[in-house]
Amino acid sequence: MTLAPAAAQAGTYVFEEAEFVSPTSIAFETAAPPTGEATQQILDGAESVQSLIETSSGDYTGVEVTDTGLAVTLPDGLDIQARAAEADAVTTAQIRFRHGDRSRAQMYDVKNQIEDMIDAGLHRGTLRGVGADPSRGVAIVYLSELDSVALRTELKTRFGSAVVFREMPEMKTLTEERSRDSAPHYAGAGVRLWNDPHTGERGRCSTSFAVALSGSRYQLTAGHCLPGGTNYPDLWAATFTSATKPAAEYYFGTKHTTTFGGELGAPTQGSAHKYGDWALINGSTYSPRVYNCPVGTGYCSSLPVGGASYGTPAVGTQVCTSGLTTGQTCRQFVTDPDWHGVVQGVVLSHITVVQHATTSGYWDCQGVRPGDSGGAVYQGMGNGSVRAMGIISFGDGCISGYTRLSGVRAWNNGVSVVTAG
Repeated sequence: MTLAPAAAQAGTYVFEEAEFVSPTSIAFETAAPPTGEATQQILDGAESVQSLIETSSGDYTGVEVTDTGLAVTLPDGLDIQARAAEADAVTTAQIRFRHGDRSRAQMYDVKNQIEDMIDAGLHRGTLRGVGADPSRGVAIVYLSELDSVALRTELKTRFGSAVVFREMPEMKTLTEERSRDSAPHYAGAGVRLWNDPHTGERGRCSTSFAVALSGSRYQLTAGHCLPGGTNYPDLWAATFTSATKPAAEYYFGTKHTTTFGGELGAPTQGSAHKYGDWALINGSTYSPRVYNCPVGTGYCSSLPVGGASYGTPAVGTQVCTSGLTTGQTCRQFVTDPDWHGVVQGVVLSHITVVQHATTSGYWDCQGVRPGDSGGAVYQGMGNGSVRAMGIISFGDGCISGYTRLSGVRAWNNGVSVVTAG
């Protein structure tokens, strides 16, 4: 979308109207393709503006990342110029402003009502999830294409222009050379899940960031890789398949805590509806680095972890993922910063949805694959290090979801990502 510049004119900012959302249409929309890659200045600016918005949710609607700057949407009001100036003051990135129909708080009131429907098990199989597009101030409702007309009509009648619809197939978790990582272990490594006697294994996952809690160090992975009742709680480097244990340096540890209940292949709710899809492992040593090589065996380069984001990213934010199957994959853009929905019968929260785009700006299906579950999600910081963002949770190659670090912090505010230096 072309936006009016926000350059101050005689002490005022110029606004354009936000994109029109029909109060009656029940048609499915698709996510708008990215405008291009943003600079580090823009990405850092989005973090600052997003922090302001989250602490003043009645005064702002949202922020969107574009290749030329930031687009900030605000609800109308007598003090709109002052609010625009406050947003302009927290970043050096260029900002363009838009009028919005509702505030972030009002948007989340609608989103929360639909979350309640999901948590109650209503329309299971048809209603996949709900997210948000803060750049427009709308809740995004994800549904199956079949048998959803009546529900879309009901939701439009109830919420009008505050909701839009996107089709979503049934999502699956991604359980399935990074595969030979030795201690201290890095994010983006591949692990194989073994039983305690080391006589049987059940699939492969990936690792995410090292975290500290109460003086101890742990490593993150996906909760669905280590459900509470699993008989395969021990993680070893993925390359080893023999019942003879490899050297101890290839041991990643065992399940410490998890948000999933049930067993592998038969998960139950646990606490994923509160905290997202993650687990902590302990029993080895963990380093604040992440593998950043393409998929393949042999030597793999890595980058230091220089910081972490515990908030919600802006629409259009670019992230990279690092996992066993697809290696480092960048050019993934946030299309829904805050999704809440059902994956294989389990309700998840603290999820951000991303899609991969070509250099020509078209969506493709080059996202995460089976085996990447639990892997790292991050973005560059412009100084050779990366900012930790979350843990890979699900996907089908075309649409992917990751659990934000906000979910881990919601469980225990004392958790922090370990950083280098």
